[in-house]
Amino acid sequence: DTGQSVSVPSPNNVHCAPGSATAVVTQYSGGIRSYIVSGLTLVDTRATTGSAQSGAFNPAGDRFFVRGSSSIHAFTYNSATGALGASPLYTIAAGTSNGYYAMDQLAVHPNGAKFYAGVSGALNVYNTSTGALITSITNANITSPTGVCFASGISVVGQGCPHHRVHGH
Repeated sequence: DTGQSVSVPSPNNVHCAPGSATAVVTQYSGGIRSYIVSGLTLVDTRATTGSAQSGAFNPAGDRFFVRGSSSIHAFTYNSATGALGASPLYTIAAGTSNGYYAMDQLAVHPNGAKFYAGVSGALNVYNTSTGALITSITNANITSPTGVCFASGISVVGQGCPHHRVHGH
């Protein structure tokens, strides 16, 4: 905690890049903003389709994924400078999802090769390089997944990942 603060319109969540020099804020009103953590200097802003509910970095810190209310965008990212790609590498139509403050709506696998996102009735698994759907994990008990994270190397669907929550919105 640097003790510094910055005003961000309708923040949903904050995601620190690997190394924690930079971060991205997802905004309920739509869009993402990247910052240099020390000094909270704004670097870039990008639009998203619908509200930007949550996001995740790949382990290398060179790609940021953002889950919107109906789509997923993948941006290139420089974790040292906070620079976002000018436009998404790809956008995936992902159906509607319920937005919850500080709950991760997608998670990148620890090896960086795939990411998981909840959609109505399933947990979809996508290729991080191309955005191609790899598989859908379905079960009668998966109706409206609300959160996804990795704990001990296992994907968990449920009420979010407690160690990734941000409080005090």
